[in-house]
Formats: sequence, structure tokens, C-alpha cells
Amino acid sequence: MREPKSIKRAETSEEIRRREKRLLRREKTIAHVGRKRQYRLERKEKKEAENSAAAQILAEDRKKNIPSDKKSDACKLLEAFSYISWTPYDKRDTLPQGFRSHSFNKDRQHIDFFKTYIYPYPIPLPLLFTTLQKDHFLDERGKERKSAYYGLINLSKQWVSDIASGDSFHQKNKEYFTKAEAHYFLTETLPYSGPLSVVRLYFYAKCKARNMGVKQCMIIAKVFTLKFEKYFNHAIVTGFLDLLARSPGYQVEEGELGDICDFVLAKINKKIKWGEKFQPFSFSGRTMTSIIAAANEWHAEIQREQEALNMVARAGNLRQQHSPAADTLEKRWKGFSIANFAFETVECKWKVTQLLTAQDLLNEGRKMKNCVSSYAYKCLSGECSIFNLSSYGKDSRLIESHATLEVTKDRLLIQAKAKCNFRVSPKAMNVINRWAQTNRIKNGVI
Repeated sequence: MREPKSIKRAETSEEIRRREKRLLRREKTIAHVGRKRQYRLERKEKKEAENSAAAQILAEDRKKNIPSDKKSDACKLLEAFSYISWTPYDKRDTLPQGFRSHSFNKDRQHIDFFKTYIYPYPIPLPLLFTTLQKDHFLDERGKERKSAYYGLINLSKQWVSDIASGDSFHQKNKEYFTKAEAHYFLTETLPYSGPLSVVRLYFYAKCKARNMGVKQCMIIAKVFTLKFEKYFNHAIVTGFLDLLARSPGYQVEEGELGDICDFVLAKINKKIKWGEKFQPFSFSGRTMTSIIAAANEWHAEIQREQEALNMVARAGNLRQQHSPAADTLEKRWKGFSIANFAFETVECKWKVTQLLTAQDLLNEGRKMKNCVSSYAYKCLSGECSIFNLSSYGKDSRLIESHATLEVTKDRLLIQAKAKCNFRVSPKAMNVINRWAQTNRIKNGVI
């Protein structure tokens, strides 16, 4: 006989709940695995598409920039040195048909061409590369204007022509160089970093001719280039160099030297303004101690003038009378295309603000105890721009003004001074570096 089938036991409610929970967990796992598989597939397709697009872009770039395009032809190189009429070593008439440079590097192309076909001997690279810069540019309206370095570029072309002529460079440029200075100018090697490299080499050669140490030469050349760009051959500047040369005990410090240069620059501008009426400033019979004292007195006098003008302006007399002094104080210049900067920390909020009026400079000078108001003309003419670094609390109230900054037209930060021309604190300097990097400003603080 067959055994009767066992009757299936009915599931309890707890068993049913557990079974449903297992089924639900299994469904979630299957769905999760499916989503991961789909995500991996989509990411793989996206990466393949990106790689394909990148390969296509690179292929197009290779087609656009084929190696032959990077090699200058004879026309470009002849045009670059067309300002040199003739030299005893000239071989430009022997250029082979279809000539192209062997190098892909543009600087190397010009150097090789110059040495092979124009002048075979060494020449200062800052001088050579400056002649390749454009001395004119088109403004926003399409009008041709002179470059800021127009005079320096043309002077460099004249000097290169004098060197390539084979005649004595010193004899042709006695107004610029002594025999020793001309020797160092032609033989010393400094890197090229723009047209002002020529001025830097010029001052470096003058320092070497005066038997100064290499470190001292580098500091003086750097500071003098920034301060005396337009007056590098002025008699007063030469007199200052002579004083530094006969003061071997003076330890050259960039910040102090920059302040003295401001004082010397004021003397040069005064002489240019008044001409024969003003007796030229002389360094004869002076020492560095007396010059430093005179420079400090000049800075103090500028500060006193600022405070006096500020008191008059606050009284409102200048605005009511509409005098020329009031117009000068309220004169607003365009400034540089550098946006105001803000950087927030846990402690406070830092701000860098551009000063765009003479009144702003007066207030800055009074607040920071410096002579920044004397920079009004330079700001108005577009040579430089002045900025203020301050910190503010959470309620937007001013906590402290930390530094006054000067930026040149080439976006080079050349001065950063705290109150009374002291050094800027490391914390403030960190913010200045952030601001400079954000606005693509080269930090050359002295």
C-alpha cells in the first residue's frame, strides 16, 4: 500500500515575513547590480567618445601646425633684421633659394641667422631680442600708436647696427658708455625678460666697470631699472652710481635703495620741469649717510604736505572755490584692468582696492605714513597704479590697512610697503601673492 502524502505544514506569519524580506533583498541586489553594470557601460562609452574626440583634435592640430610652418623662411628673417643696412660680414645676398631655418625654436632661428649671415661674433641677447619687438601697435579704434618701449627698441636697433658695422662701439656711443662700460655691456650675459632687460644690462655693465661685487651689481641693476627706466642715461643717475661705487662700506638693501631712488627721481623731475631755473642736484662731496638723511627728510616733507592738503580738502575750501588744486584732487584716472580682490579667512576678510584719484592717494599717504601722493602724475599718465590692502571684520568694519602696493604697466608688482615703509607681514604677503596670481601679476617686490 502507498503511504499517504505528508500534509504541508502551513507557514507561520513570522516565516512569511522573513521569506518576503529575503525576496525583497534579492530584488534590491539584482537592481543594484544592474545599475552598476549600466553605469560602467555608460562611463566606458563616454570615455571612448572623449578619447576619440581628443584624438581628432590632436590630428587637426598636427595638420595645422606642420613642422615646416614652424621654420621661418628667408623673407621673415630678412624683414626682422632689415634695420641693419650693411656689415663687413654681410652674406644676406648669398641666401639659397627656398631657404628655411634648421631650428623649430624662433629665438634660435634669429640667433643662427644673425650669426651666419650678418655678424658672426657674440652679441648681447637682451639687445638682439629687443630689436625684434614691435615699436607700434593698433589701439581699440584701429589707430596706430607708438609702443611704450618705442624709444628703447629703436635705441637697441641703433646699438646692434653699431656693433655689426665692425667699428668701435664705444666711439659711436660715448654719450652712453665709457670704454670699460662698453666692454662689460658687450661681454656680460644676462637673460632676456622683455625690453627692459637692455636697461638692466646697461646698469649692470656700469656697476661692473666701477668694480662692484656681483651681488651688489644685480641689486642695483634691478632697482635702477624699475626706478630710472626713462632716465637711465641722466647725469644725476650716473652721479648716484658713482656715490654707491665710492661707498664700499654701505650694505645695499633693496627696500632702502628703492626709497632713495624715489628721492633722486623727484630731483630729476624737478630739473626737467624748471630747466635752467633749477640748479641740478649733485652727489659731489656727499656720502651715503647724508643722502639717506636727505631722502628721509624728503619723505617726511611729502607726508607733511599730504596732511596739510588733506586738512584743507576736508574743510571744503577747495571744492567751494573750484581752484586748480581741487580739480587735481578730484581728477580720476582710468587705472588698470585689475578687478578689486577679496579673500575671506576665519579671522577676517581681506580686500585689495585700486586707488583712482589724487584724493585717494592723499588719504592713503596720511593713513600709511608714506609719500604715495607723489605718484599721482605717474598714475595719471598710466605708468603705474597704486593699490591698498586692508582687512575687515565680519560686520564690514575696517580693522587695519596692511600695505600700499605699486604695479607697473607691465603688470609687475615692484613695491609692497606697510605703514611707515616697513616690511609687510608674512600673513599680508600671503594675501598679496594670492591677489597677484589671480590677476596674473608678476611679483617683483623690492
